[in-house]
Amino acid sequence: MCTATITNIVSHSGWNYISCSSCSKKLKKSKSSLYCQKCAKSQSVGVLSFRIEVIVDDGKDSATFVIFDEDGSTITGATAEEIIRDSPEHVKDIPKCVQSIVGETYLFEIRIKEKDFQTSYQNFTVSKIHKHIKSTPVDSNLGNKRKEREEENQKEESENLRKKPHV
Repeated sequence: MCTATITNIVSHSGWNYISCSSCSKKLKKSKSSLYCQKCAKSQSVGVLSFRIEVIVDDGKDSATFVIFDEDGSTITGATAEEIIRDSPEHVKDIPKCVQSIVGETYLFEIRIKEKDFQTSYQNFTVSKIHKHIKSTPVDSNLGNKRKEREEENQKEESENLRKKPHV
């Protein structure tokens, strides 16, 4: 786990991808359909999902983290599909609600694999964003959505703590 501030979005990587409805892996385009290599099946329609590469800084060093769907929805206040439905011009451009995460500080849990230390381009997958630590001023509508999600998450965490047996 690490607490870090998002300092930039790696825009050349985009912010979304088309995923398999069964396993959430990226679908490959074939001649007439989309294909999931993990499930070994063709699909006519996939699911639009978040894949946001961000540069984070913990005050000592910086790294590239990759944020996927559920956590992307949590920090932006919307699903990838909602963003495209509301603003179709954002298919390729980075939407405002994604840009608004720059300057925000979170408690990240990252997944580290052996390949992360062998490639020339290192990035680490975020397995969970546990807590929003610090906020910067953002567009009020986006901020309200984020605040609502954070309040829901805090309520869930409180309920989960109450359900756990005390030792």
